[in-house]
Amino acid sequence: FFDKGKSSNLMAMNTASTKLCLHFDVNETILLEDRAGGDTREACLSKIIAKSASVVAADEGWLWLSPDGSTAALSSSEKRSLSDLHFGFAPLSPSAQSYYRTPELKPAVKEFMSHPHGLVWSEVMESLVTKLRYDGPGKLPPSLSQDGGESHFVLPSFFKCVAGLVQEGRDMSVVIRTFGDDLEEIKAALNAFAKGEHPMFPGFKDPAFEVDDNKMWRGRYVQATGEWRLSPWKGEGGGSIGEAEAVEIFEGNKVTLVQDDYQYWSQNGCSPWAGKPCWVGGEVRHIFFDDNIHYSEDDSIVAVRRRVGEGGFEPLDGKQTMEVEGEAIVKVFGVMALLNDDYFLEKVKACEEEKKAVEEKVEGKVDGDLSALREAVLEAEARYRGVHRNDYSELKALARPPPALALTCQAAKIMLSRKTAKAGADADGMTFGSSETIMLVCWLDASVQNYIRDELAGGRGLGAAICKELTQLQEKNPTWTVEKVSYCSSAGAAVTAWIFAVLDFVRAAEAAGSAKRTIPFKG
Repeated sequence: FFDKGKSSNLMAMNTASTKLCLHFDVNETILLEDRAGGDTREACLSKIIAKSASVVAADEGWLWLSPDGSTAALSSSEKRSLSDLHFGFAPLSPSAQSYYRTPELKPAVKEFMSHPHGLVWSEVMESLVTKLRYDGPGKLPPSLSQDGGESHFVLPSFFKCVAGLVQEGRDMSVVIRTFGDDLEEIKAALNAFAKGEHPMFPGFKDPAFEVDDNKMWRGRYVQATGEWRLSPWKGEGGGSIGEAEAVEIFEGNKVTLVQDDYQYWSQNGCSPWAGKPCWVGGEVRHIFFDDNIHYSEDDSIVAVRRRVGEGGFEPLDGKQTMEVEGEAIVKVFGVMALLNDDYFLEKVKACEEEKKAVEEKVEGKVDGDLSALREAVLEAEARYRGVHRNDYSELKALARPPPALALTCQAAKIMLSRKTAKAGADADGMTFGSSETIMLVCWLDASVQNYIRDELAGGRGLGAAICKELTQLQEKNPTWTVEKVSYCSSAGAAVTAWIFAVLDFVRAAEAAGSAKRTIPFKG
């Protein structure tokens, strides 16, 4: 499974890629026992089948629904196969749902393999039991097995994901997340793996992935505020840690184990915002794997949280949470996590590809928006260049320009970084009684034009201070428009249109973080 001298074709990822922080639920995600839910291994195997088996209501009652659209009676004598299971986030049809999430059918899952509905899946069950059994030489170490070394405790697909990413040189962290009390067993299994004791991964040995009590925590919400905090696993080492620092711990450690806040999630109706936190919007890419991520705005187990302000976080709503499945969160299908040892590796790759596609789509829209704004700047420039010199003579006698024109004069001063101008000074052969109107005439000067154009053509923009001051001027004067200025000066209106167009472009480029901030001026 793990060869130090051989690069995997599956994970052809650049070592300089974004750092990953991978969160793994425990029960029915990376192991098939659920003591938190009171389920045996056999019950868990039945559950993962029932969760992927789709049913649809019909006049004659509930029917099995296959991905190819065919249906069959629940108690049909015909055996169901792996191809009859559904492994997609969205249901097969608006009326379809999983057998496990159908209230009147769910009770049968406890004794699924002796129930007529479960017997049709006996061949799938047999393949799962066989795959869970360790088939290598000897037996698994006690920390990697719960039945004397005969079968796997933690699924090989999890270990292969970690080993494969390390082999590819990816900068990554692992966070184990559970509502249960199984962290000590997970700790022992991870330590055996990190010490090179897993017989399927003999080439993997990395002390950074060993776990001690300092890497084990309890995550709890503050009831009054909804804030999420960490406290030490064994109650030692002082008080709790805030969310921002918790994220830094997860991203900084190679491995961290967390018992999450089941009571808070349950008391809030299993709402997504109250679940196990996962973070988006930072420099590190977080991906959360859990079997209880549902196609529902009101019922899911991961709270996707985004950064707000300095060290603050807020949860996405249910709809937004659903939209990031396959990118920041992944619904795990236990059947495939068990049968396909590349399952988690493939999902990591798929998430990165989806993230890239989303970013490219956003970038494409940004490029389109900037292209339109860029054209608006060029059109505005053509307009003010078309203003005849004589049109500026209308400004000569303005000792006090009208309010709208005065704002344009003020904006011109800000943009040219010239806060003062002396009244009566000579401006290109014309003497003015108003210091403000001098700035408009200065716009005709070739050196001034070239200065502004060079800044924009070089992609340097206006500078943060100038952009901020112009934006504030606009916000404080909502009635300042090109039309208002045109009532008193066609020349002033042309300059106003240009200032507004440049400001719109620069702000959009800054907000998008776009490197494409240049404007290809002509002539």
